[in-house]
Amino acid sequence: MKYKEEINAANSYREEYLNSIDSIISSRHEEARKMRAGYFEKMKHNMEEYRREFVQMLGWPLTEYSFSVPPAKKSLVTEEEDLRVYRVQLLLPIGLKFYGIYFEHRKNAKLPLVITQHGGDGTAELCSGFFEKGTDNYNDMVMRTFNKGVNVFAPQLLIWDGKLHNIPFHRERMDARLKQVNSSITAVEVYALRKCTDYLSSLETVDEERIGMIGLSYGGFYTLFTAAVDTRIKAAVSSCFYNDRQKHSWVDWVWKNSGYRFFDNEIACMVYPRHLSLEVGDKDELFPPEPAKREYERLLEMTDDHSWIDFTVFDGAHEFNKSDENIDKLISILKK
Repeated sequence: MKYKEEINAANSYREEYLNSIDSIISSRHEEARKMRAGYFEKMKHNMEEYRREFVQMLGWPLTEYSFSVPPAKKSLVTEEEDLRVYRVQLLLPIGLKFYGIYFEHRKNAKLPLVITQHGGDGTAELCSGFFEKGTDNYNDMVMRTFNKGVNVFAPQLLIWDGKLHNIPFHRERMDARLKQVNSSITAVEVYALRKCTDYLSSLETVDEERIGMIGLSYGGFYTLFTAAVDTRIKAAVSSCFYNDRQKHSWVDWVWKNSGYRFFDNEIACMVYPRHLSLEVGDKDELFPPEPAKREYERLLEMTDDHSWIDFTVFDGAHEFNKSDENIDKLISILKK
């Protein structure tokens, strides 16, 4: 063929194609919003069934969770004044070797436990202050919590900086491969967090009736999802995650038909009547506060009882709140 044209000659067609797809997505999301609201109204009086369907959406192995205390390797890291620190590796029934750092008060009393979850590019060591550079945007959340008179567990998730630690991985591809076999990286890691709770609740130094969880960013995501699934968590603080999930739909936060049933508000409602604190930074560059504010207004409309939930816009960026207000609230609930 002799005919030739400029590379962008047909751009108007491509633009109309792109815009029409975007229009279809917007229309489908509006339909999904209405169906999600109707689904919640139908299911809110049967929350255990609602929770079961949520677990089914996330997939295996969460669908096969049952309580058992997994074997663990426990090695002492340091012992100082009122503090013992252990690295703990658990061998879970599915063959997963899961790891975290346990902070224990030396007085050996049976104390409440708070799981403190790091976020993206983070590690259990970073948020715990093991490095000379400090804790970055975690603002010392592990030791601030420990110093309130509780024991703390900081788990390691598959979201560390692969280049920095020279252990590269591709989380999204691993999630895709898991979703091909009716699983997801979220299902695997929430399952692992539940099994950690099985193990930790068996320790003589942990009061199994008083367990809480806090987390930043990805840690806020896992805090919200784990608290929704595991009713042993009596109080939770989800920092810098809660938002409009249509606007912030990262690939490992998406499951088939999730828009028709489970966005952040619907997941939050599974925590009821246990306490949930949601917080966002007023200068957060990843998840800005305005959409989160609008979502929280909708959340309040979804429930008549507002005593179990609160929402804080704090002075800060994408970081754990420097104020102790929500930590103190969580601790007071656990110590009642």
